[in-house]
Amino acid sequence: HTLLTGRHPVLVDGQRVAAGLTVDQHLARTIGAKDPFPSLQLGVNAGSGSLSYTAPGLSLPPENNPAQAFQTLFGTSGPQTPDALQKQARRKAVLQMASAQAKSLAPRLSGTDRIRVEAQMDGLDTLVRRLDVNASCAPPALGSKKPEDWNQSNWDNYDRTPQITAGHLDLLTSALACNLTHVASLQFGGPAANTRHGFIGPDEEAWHHAISHDTLTDGNTTLVPAVAAANVAINAWHMQQLAALVGKLEAMPESDGSSLMDHTTILVVNELSDGAFHTWQNMPFFLVGSAGGHFKTGRYVTFENRYHNDLLVSVLQAMGVNDTTFGDPQFCQGPLPGLT
Repeated sequence: HTLLTGRHPVLVDGQRVAAGLTVDQHLARTIGAKDPFPSLQLGVNAGSGSLSYTAPGLSLPPENNPAQAFQTLFGTSGPQTPDALQKQARRKAVLQMASAQAKSLAPRLSGTDRIRVEAQMDGLDTLVRRLDVNASCAPPALGSKKPEDWNQSNWDNYDRTPQITAGHLDLLTSALACNLTHVASLQFGGPAANTRHGFIGPDEEAWHHAISHDTLTDGNTTLVPAVAAANVAINAWHMQQLAALVGKLEAMPESDGSSLMDHTTILVVNELSDGAFHTWQNMPFFLVGSAGGHFKTGRYVTFENRYHNDLLVSVLQAMGVNDTTFGDPQFCQGPLPGLT
């Protein structure tokens, strides 16, 4: 709950939840404010866990089903009949009326209630913009399968993780290329990494959480080579999916001869620095892509005595948001030096 908020979690209705806006949602409200989809949240075996929050306790769960994500992004594309257009107009009128009612209510509220109503207002305005989309951009094919073939037995299945991932990578690439959104996240697994990766090999069939702990034995002092190798194989598979996404973005040409990847930055995050010990010190982060030349790439750099809030500030500034703090200000010194 602190990874992308830069704040300690808070208690809401007895549950520990994120204490505020996540960095992707801050970008959604700035660079993505006028997009049909201010942000896109996709998940692979992500369960009910979420990286994205619009306000304290208000999460945006990732969509685990590629078919549903396809329908959300591209379901209204193509020619529409008069009846369909009339239905769309009625939906738009209802959404606009609900948005107006929420806007009249918000000034009379305070604190968390007002924040939540304002978040709902943003959601209603976004739905109105989606109905206005002229989706001339061709949707992806989701591999060899039709969207309607992605029933729950297909996508809610650890053995089909590679196919689910491939579908989401295609959707994410198309959403960016079609300017449906400028902010997207892809979440693998949920809290505690209770996922299986038997499609890699028999040694990776056990729960990922258990594998991360069982790499050490004898009171966490002795390495278990076979289990450690399985953990490395799982991590390597995830990095292969990152490479596949980069390849897809590089293959998308822009009008100036550059690629979509040339104008993109991918922030890769993990819950822990060491799964066996549940530590947050010396956290590893990846920045892939220069964001149009903003970042210097191809380097391994370390920063001592800095909170990751400063990395989030660096990402915001790369996207044209000139904030100097993000999250809890007491953990901010400013953007990380030497990244640009």
